[in-house]
Amino acid sequence: MITRRLRFALWRHHRSLRRQALAQERAAGHLIGLADTLVAVGRPEPAQRLVRIVLRFGVKAICLIAQAEAVN
Repeated sequence: MITRRLRFALWRHHRSLRRQALAQERAAGHLIGLADTLVAVGRPEPAQRLVRIVLRFGVKAICLIAQAEAVN
């Protein structure tokens, strides 16, 4: 049987992973907006680099969510 202290520690870890995932998703959203702006001003190459970074942020967020669900 899981003790109360261990259950609380697992809950805090789960919450921390979820917060990190949300931060990753939020940062990805901001970078997409920046990439759109770069394309609008005629700078597609830096925008493509940003999109690759956004994809990495998205994958990291998915991994964090999966870890959080595994802890839960």
